Amino acid sequence: MNHACKQLVPQNSTIACRHAQRAFLASWIFVSSFLVCLGRCWAEAPTNTMDRATRSQVVEAAAKALEDRYIFPDLGIAMANKIRQQNAAHAYDALATAKEFSRQLTADLYSVGHDKHIHVDSDGTRLVIQEHPGPGGPGPRPRHLEGPPPAARVSEFKRLSGNIGYIRVDQMLPADGPNESIDTALAALTGSKALIIDLRHNGGGDPMMVAYLCTYLFPAGARIHLNDFVDRDDPAPRASYTLPSVPGKTFTGEVYVLTSHFTFSGGEEMAYDLQALKRATIVGETTGGGANPGRPVPLPDHFSIFIPTGRPINPVTKTNWEGVGVQPDVPVPADEALEKAKVLALGRTTP
Repeated sequence: MNHACKQLVPQNSTIACRHAQRAFLASWIFVSSFLVCLGRCWAEAPTNTMDRATRSQVVEAAAKALEDRYIFPDLGIAMANKIRQQNAAHAYDALATAKEFSRQLTADLYSVGHDKHIHVDSDGTRLVIQEHPGPGGPGPRPRHLEGPPPAARVSEFKRLSGNIGYIRVDQMLPADGPNESIDTALAALTGSKALIIDLRHNGGGDPMMVAYLCTYLFPAGARIHLNDFVDRDDPAPRASYTLPSVPGKTFTGEVYVLTSHFTFSGGEEMAYDLQALKRATIVGETTGGGANPGRPVPLPDHFSIFIPTGRPINPVTKTNWEGVGVQPDVPVPADEALEKAKVLALGRTTP
């Protein structure tokens, strides 16, 4: 480059030549960087790595699982036929990613069964959840957990003005033995005139944890029948009761439960059970409407499907909240529910 430049320009133009060299080098670096970035974009762009044979295997495995396990056999067959027909009609061939495929399978199943617990996953994350039928039933949403799941997640607890206790519980995860987060929170709120339990962000969990928390809301030693669970493979009802005891002092004052449209499954069960027993006033929005417990089933190529295998039967209402949700006693938008509950609590507890 220097030699050619010296032949083309006079000796007194060396500085100009050097500027030209630098400009060329800068341009070359820019173009090279652009090509590298472009190559990375091509490499990272989503591609359809699933062939038709794999999709068909996933569809058939999901269909067979629904036929064999879904709590309502006729509806399970209808959902299975739906995705088989869709696959035969090549409805899934144009889907670009495994995630899009799983979403479409879920949508197709919901269009027939209208069961919000049914969900197809493409990465196997649901398989880390230890689900159980009956009183040890499921959480409804995938949870990205490593190792054993923690106990019920208490996001916040505090004493509000007017001596009103407040506890926010976002998940009803199973626990072996005492649940320290619940125990600690309710111990700190001992002596409150009223208690607000915030389930507006609760996506569900284990009915055993529902029973644990409910035990704190009835007189010590009371044996309260909360729910019955019927499983497809074992139609004999399995009863869910409050526990014989809890480590802390039980609460006998007014209870308010906050709900939203997001409140689901185990969160709904707690609201529904307490409402049926007339132990709490439900404040907020109608909940999501997912009652049927179940378990995840592995499918080919790292897919899985969550299939409800049972249903709850409340001993008071003789039904459950599937498809209809828990109807609040005091309907208000979710973001206004706490303030409304505080007003109600102060009105009832102030002399």
